[in-house]
Amino acid sequence: MKKSRFIYDDIFLLHEMPAGHPESKDRLITINETLQQSGIWSKLLHMKPRKADLQDILAVHSGPYVEKIMNFTGYYDPDTYISKTLWRLHSLPQGCNRGLRRMQYRQH
Repeated sequence: MKKSRFIYDDIFLLHEMPAGHPESKDRLITINETLQQSGIWSKLLHMKPRKADLQDILAVHSGPYVEKIMNFTGYYDPDTYISKTLWRLHSLPQGCNRGLRRMQYRQH
C-alpha cells in the first residue's frame, strides 16, 4: 500500500502571525499531535521540504510582486499577514509543491 507524503519541518513553526490569526504555530502543533495520537503518523511517508530558489518562485509569481513581498511586513490585505520570516519560510512550501509535481509526473 502506498503511503501519503507528509512534508514538514519545525522551521514552519517560525511563521509569525498576529494573535488570533488562524495560521499559527499552535495549529501545526495540534495537527502533528493529532496525527501521532491517532496512529496515522506511522503510516505517513515523512519528508523534509526542499527550498525553492528564486527562479522557482519567479515561475509562479511576477518579479515586482516578489520584490514587494521580500520588503514588506504587516497586513498585505485584510486576510494576509506578511511577517519578517515569511520570505525565508515561503521558499520551503514552494519547493515542496515543485518537488511533489515532479514526483507526480514521474509516476505517470
